Amino acid sequence: MFPDDSWLEVDLLEVQLWDDLFGLGDSVVAAAAGPALAAVLWADVPTRADEGARLRWLNHVCLVGLWSVRRSRPDMTTRVGEALARHRLVPTDTTLETLRASAEVCEGMFRAVVAADGGDDDFPLRDATLDLLVDSHLSQTLWWTNEAMLISAGLKADMGDLSAALATVRRRYHWWPQVYAHSLLPASLRLEGRLATEVGDTAGAIRAYQHYLALRYDPDPQLQPEADEVRAELARLLGER
Repeated sequence: MFPDDSWLEVDLLEVQLWDDLFGLGDSVVAAAAGPALAAVLWADVPTRADEGARLRWLNHVCLVGLWSVRRSRPDMTTRVGEALARHRLVPTDTTLETLRASAEVCEGMFRAVVAADGGDDDFPLRDATLDLLVDSHLSQTLWWTNEAMLISAGLKADMGDLSAALATVRRRYHWWPQVYAHSLLPASLRLEGRLATEVGDTAGAIRAYQHYLALRYDPDPQLQPEADEVRAELARLLGER
């Protein structure tokens, strides 16, 4: 694991990977951040009693797994699978429902992404399983639920099921970790706007783009091109009404 005094640095690594996953950041920076955060893959799973440390460890493993698939790092993807297998072997206190639920959602998301990337025939089953895991664990945890829905929506869209993708991306829950809010929610709204446009839901697309622009009212320079694209698309949709 990482030293206790390095968590701010680790948070920065996580943000850099999230940004890269959603096309917002510097891929060169993320290329260095990925292996740095992947140090967790070689670490021992924290003990059964330390739920906070287990959740942090699991969070890093899941994020590295998603990033490794996106950036075609099969060696790292394999290590993530091995790390998750090690986690299953470490006993979990039966009272730690948040940890158990988070682990299942995390692994379900990772397996779905790997199946989609490999064009596996069982991707629909993996994706449906992920949806069921999120639904069944909402009372125990909101860790990874919004991320899972955003990832699942993107996978469904890639497979051509636009209506299902739109319904999935709209399944947002009210808890968004502040450190990721600048990436996840705008990315979700941007995807919703695109999908709503493609299925003919112009009013829904307008709402999503307006919400996005309310969040990106003064974007950083690297985000300005994306905000300009959304603003132009919103103007086009409003002009067609």
